[in-house]
Amino acid sequence: MQTKLQTTQEMLQGQVERLWNSTEEYRSFLRTSSRLYKYGFKDQALIHAQRPDAVACAEFDTWSKENLMNRYIKRGSKGIALMTEDKGRAKLRYVFDYADTGARDERSKEPFFWEITDKNEQAVISSLGVKAASAMDAVLEKASQAVREYSDNYMSDLLGSVQDTFLEDLDEYNISAEFERLLEASIAYTVLERCGYDADSIIDEEEFSKLYEFNSIEAMSVLGNAVSDLSEQILRNIERTVKAERSKENERNYENSITGDNDRERDNIPSGRGDRDISAGLGAAGTEADRQIRSDAARLPEEEPETDISGNAPERDTERTSVGDGRDSEFPFERDDAETGEVGGSDGRTEIHRSDEVGRSDEHAESAGGRSDNQRTDIQLNNENEAVSEESGAASSLDKALELINEYTEREFGSKAEYIDLSHIDLAFTTDEITDEPISAFVNLTDYSFIKMYGGKIIEEIKFDSIEDMYPFLGNLDFDELVAINEEAVREVEAPAETKSTVLSLSDEQIANILRSYNYMHVTKYETLEFFLENPDSDARIDFLKDAFNDDYSELIINKERYGYKKYDEGLEIWKGSYLSATPDKISWQAVEETIGRLIEEHSFLDNPNYADIEPEIEEAGGYAEPTKAPVQPYNGQMSFFDDDTSTFEEPSARVQLSSITPEMIDYMLRSGSNEPDSVIRIIGQFQKHSDIAENADFLRKEFAKGYSKARGYDFESADGLKAAKVAAIFEQDGITLGIGNKAKNYTSVSVTWEQAAQRIGELLSEGRYAPQEKIDAARPYEVKKAAEALWNLNHDLEFDYPFFIPDAMFEGGYPDSTARIQAALQNPDTVGSYIEELKALDKEYQRNPNIMRFHYYKPSRVLETVNELLYPRKEYITAHDFSFSSKRFITEDNKTDVLLSGTYQKGKSRLFEKNSR
Repeated sequence: MQTKLQTTQEMLQGQVERLWNSTEEYRSFLRTSSRLYKYGFKDQALIHAQRPDAVACAEFDTWSKENLMNRYIKRGSKGIALMTEDKGRAKLRYVFDYADTGARDERSKEPFFWEITDKNEQAVISSLGVKAASAMDAVLEKASQAVREYSDNYMSDLLGSVQDTFLEDLDEYNISAEFERLLEASIAYTVLERCGYDADSIIDEEEFSKLYEFNSIEAMSVLGNAVSDLSEQILRNIERTVKAERSKENERNYENSITGDNDRERDNIPSGRGDRDISAGLGAAGTEADRQIRSDAARLPEEEPETDISGNAPERDTERTSVGDGRDSEFPFERDDAETGEVGGSDGRTEIHRSDEVGRSDEHAESAGGRSDNQRTDIQLNNENEAVSEESGAASSLDKALELINEYTEREFGSKAEYIDLSHIDLAFTTDEITDEPISAFVNLTDYSFIKMYGGKIIEEIKFDSIEDMYPFLGNLDFDELVAINEEAVREVEAPAETKSTVLSLSDEQIANILRSYNYMHVTKYETLEFFLENPDSDARIDFLKDAFNDDYSELIINKERYGYKKYDEGLEIWKGSYLSATPDKISWQAVEETIGRLIEEHSFLDNPNYADIEPEIEEAGGYAEPTKAPVQPYNGQMSFFDDDTSTFEEPSARVQLSSITPEMIDYMLRSGSNEPDSVIRIIGQFQKHSDIAENADFLRKEFAKGYSKARGYDFESADGLKAAKVAAIFEQDGITLGIGNKAKNYTSVSVTWEQAAQRIGELLSEGRYAPQEKIDAARPYEVKKAAEALWNLNHDLEFDYPFFIPDAMFEGGYPDSTARIQAALQNPDTVGSYIEELKALDKEYQRNPNIMRFHYYKPSRVLETVNELLYPRKEYITAHDFSFSSKRFITEDNKTDVLLSGTYQKGKSRLFEKNSR
């Protein structure tokens, strides 16, 4: 009896086969995929096979969770089976369409169904970066542009999939032509449909007439993936633009949404408007009286999550407290949430905790420490462009401190410490039996301090000169001593009961709503969004916000309740109700900046909170899981969903997770090459022919820092398999930045210049520890092949009547046969020499008369350089007999930022995953 998985596999295969057999079925599929453009081709095909009318799909938990969509699944609804992988094996997951759901209450959200209107059409055209009179024309032009720029990215896969198809009898040129025609028509059809146009009346059915030639699962999948990837990027771009325009419209219309009751209840407090014209600075989404804070994947929690760090000692009541370091007496950072990075006060206020020293090279240079087995000291790891010696031993120093802390927590609680944030590692928490006030203790390993707090206030602080000076203290941690309190210190911070405020503190959600309210700001929300996207520096953002907030007492009506704020040098005072009777909460500018930044990252800053985005990729990767659950790591291999999968996945043994960048990690990154195909082979060829470090550094800069995505993630594992880390890298013009985690730039960041990278690759090649021998042996044939292809293309770029120095007989039989003959000829150095002389003569003629070429892409000078390098003397490298290497990669937040924030076309997500699996 067939399993459900086998049935679904057959369903997918049958659906893909129907696509090349029927243009009507294919166009119906494109109509479905236009609505589900955030899904990949495989999922789109399965959804179309089961629910062709689906408009928005998500898993049961996504629809039902109160803090996400807050909707229920209707009785009798049938889930749509999709296939995913878990630990290297295929499995099923189920999603439900929006039509299968109902609103649970007034807090329920709708999926965001955007549309192009007369008001936003011009902005959409501008965002696509083409010249057009209408959005329809812009889409057609953009589809053509996408194919011109990115179709080559899929050609190698297609050429490897033409066996036993009608494409097999065509040469590469004609295969490419057929592919590009279908790809352009399909992208245009998909995007036009989603934008509200009748694509059937615009795209002639004849454009799909050659679908039958893609008559294999593999060939059709290449086409389907390309259409899905490129359509998604266009539609995401349009979606962002429509959202931004919608926010601008809200800002223009906001004044009409404020009721008269708002003005009558101000108790003579100035409005904050002054005499200035507020038409350009009115509030946007999230400020109306009936609006709610939007929930998303990583939203601000309404209540503090209770994370038990006590292990096997529940009697100690060591739940994580809602207090933090509180070192700013007026605007304390008061709570650490390890899951979200958010912190708040014991009174419920929200603070985003971030060490003041983060990003300062003089404080964190030592995080680059650690030495390789061969004790290299030549590459200096740089943090924020400041030189750092490898011999500083910072990595080992930090690891030693963490080891001492873990010894304490395992002894006391039976588990290791939580240290997502090195500036706040909890050691103990309990409550005063008499007052029920919380008592907590933690260490800050970024500024070398110990903090003890009572009732949310600091009662003891010990500062150390270095992390090494903390060793004796950390080696003698005792729970009873950590929570012991000095009665005199307590009396200083404990207010008499009659003076304590009876006003409820504001929740995270209320504070976020206030910060999203732009009634009286000096800037618009859209201007804030643009500034935050263009300026990641926290200090610059804070300066911007200080100028953005008005100086007066300002009151707002949010969700039919009254709130207010007042700006001060240290931050904001915020309150609920009448200012005259309220006790304001205080939040620092850093907390304001972090909260607004978080809302922007969650797409909650501009959007109507009654609507929410569903991101299938986040959902599938466990991004909507409960905070206490570890996210599912994406499988980086490739697998087939059309056959029974018998692959296995070996669980990794217990390994030490490193918390700082080491030289071994840098070697791992350099051995992996850039994001481009065949990168390692090209690098080897360059170093075989050139020894100058500056020249090789320039080559590496161009090799790594090009393309749409200049970021990469590495699942690093040490050679002995005992140490591991997730390492993110960004490739920029001045060098490479690496950091532990999902983003390259953080407190662990170090940098390597291109000159250092070039020197190190040269050393690894000489030591036989850069790449397997088969890649080294492939460098010369690869260059000969590229030279042959360049000569073939140069010949075809010339005007038909212009003579070429390679005999016509060499070009008979199509592209593969022709280039094979040219490759064979290039094996003879004398032939290469004669080609070089002919190319020099051709280049002179081209300089005199450019009209001899039609397209001017394969210019004679460029081809001359390629062929000329075949005669360069080459240094031979031999791989060490005990060396082996394979690179495991993952998609970083920097990768996603490249894709989601770029206003230009990107190579699709499947290509990104494919490159990261090479």
